[in-house]
Amino acid sequence: MVELDRDYLLEQLEKLGSQDDTTVLEAARAAHRHVEAAGFTWDDVLEPDEDDFDEDDLDEDELDGDEVDRDDLDGDDELGPDDDEDELEDGAGKGDDESGGQGDEGRLISELLANDAVTEDTREDLVDMQADFQNGQLSAMDRRFIRALAKRLDIR
Repeated sequence: MVELDRDYLLEQLEKLGSQDDTTVLEAARAAHRHVEAAGFTWDDVLEPDEDDFDEDDLDEDELDGDEVDRDDLDGDDELGPDDDEDELEDGAGKGDDESGGQGDEGRLISELLANDAVTEDTREDLVDMQADFQNGQLSAMDRRFIRALAKRLDIR
């Protein structure tokens, strides 16, 4: 298996802007072969790095105010004062407070689901996150997304 060479891949992707269709086609095929030979899919290659999530990067102009979709938001790397990154990843401490399994994220999910500004696709994601939360399986990335979306919609 070949190691994924990021510089080579970027070189091929840069060629996609060429005016020459033959160059574009050859670059696209070369990039695809390289990703495949390295044992990756395009989904693997293009998956966002959790460390790059930053709520401050939200572009207010991207959101037209009508509906908010998960793709419109970046996450929030900041954990709450009582959150421990390792506990969040391991599933500990989720949904086990005195409010009957509804911690802060559980409450936020419920309020987000009731909000008309949330698109159907995001609503489906939130339903899945709600099930994960109730089962103690909500990921740190989903928690950050929930907080970012709630903040964007002014849900506290």
